[in-house]
Amino acid sequence: MILTGAFASLALGLALAVLARTFSGHVAGVGSWALACVLGGVGSILIGLRTIVPDFASFVLGVGGVLLAHALQYDGVRRFVGLPPREALVLGIGLAGVAALAVAWAVGDTFYVRIAAFTVLGGAFLALAAWTLLAPARAERLPFAPLTGWALALCAVVALGRGAGMLAAGPAPAGGLSSSPLALAFVAVYVPATIVATVGFTLMVQDRLRAEMARLATLDPLTGVFNRRAFIDLAERELARGEREGAPASVLMLDVDHFKSINDRFGHAAGDAVLRGFAQATRDCLRRADILARYGGEEFCVLLPGTALEEALAVAERIRRAVADAPVEHGGQRVAYSISAGLADTPTCGRDLDRLLTFADRALYAAKDAGRDRVCTPREARSPLAEALAPRPTGA
Repeated sequence: MILTGAFASLALGLALAVLARTFSGHVAGVGSWALACVLGGVGSILIGLRTIVPDFASFVLGVGGVLLAHALQYDGVRRFVGLPPREALVLGIGLAGVAALAVAWAVGDTFYVRIAAFTVLGGAFLALAAWTLLAPARAERLPFAPLTGWALALCAVVALGRGAGMLAAGPAPAGGLSSSPLALAFVAVYVPATIVATVGFTLMVQDRLRAEMARLATLDPLTGVFNRRAFIDLAERELARGEREGAPASVLMLDVDHFKSINDRFGHAAGDAVLRGFAQATRDCLRRADILARYGGEEFCVLLPGTALEEALAVAERIRRAVADAPVEHGGQRVAYSISAGLADTPTCGRDLDRLLTFADRALYAAKDAGRDRVCTPREARSPLAEALAPRPTGA
């Protein structure tokens, strides 16, 4: 069973290594767990072949590999849930355990060191990993975390129980696990639980990747704000909610002035830097509830829930001033730029998103026609709506 579990661990480790390489940077901790599978698999093979391989390979490399695997599992879990990594401390303790195994093998006194390294240290790492995953706040929001956490907890319990049984039974021959009923029971529980824990972690990674890919599909890759499709979906939902609650909303259309000239003068890389800087400056002026998207090219749009015309005008002016005060640094050059903005609000234009976008776009072009670097409202746009909203002369 040890060898079967070892080869299963190696296969799962290879699968996780492929995921770690393919989706590098998207899910933390995968590389640590993949390496844990490899070290644990190789270590288990050496332990399983203890009657064939030299004692040093079985005792030091085999037991040491499994110990380091548990240390890496704990490190991988910490990284996955977003806790600060403690790689140096965790691996330092693990390597100290391996060094103690080597010294014990050299002097021929391995029994108590084997208990300390394999059961106490290894069990502690497993227990810490289980505790990290089973914390209520994480277990509720991370699918498959309970499965993985309880499997790790079972591994920790049987590892520590194995150590207590070894102490009660007294010294056994060096070189790995003995064939006593206690040892066989340990293997029968520990090996399947280890595989279940790795399968659970793999499912956690797959679930995180699905969520991350879905999130990335809604974002503009250059600026990190929502893309046009995501904006339309989110804005329509927000407008429907506002209609139910009787709350106003406003739409801003924002455009970088003379963007083609920026590209021609400073290069397209500088133009990209301007778009990123503009997106960040705009984001800094908005609330968490506001929806910012890159609508196309150098044009951005914002939905402001619960915001009427005058408040939206103040937000647009704040964005315009923030951009004017923060030129972009690129390639040792300062790239100053301005923006124009148009806005439309639901009390004036209704709650249909296409209609809001149309009138905000017309107001944007009115701002450009008026000289750029300014904000215009629907009243200032050349449209039938603007004519309807214009003040009518009184008297004869």
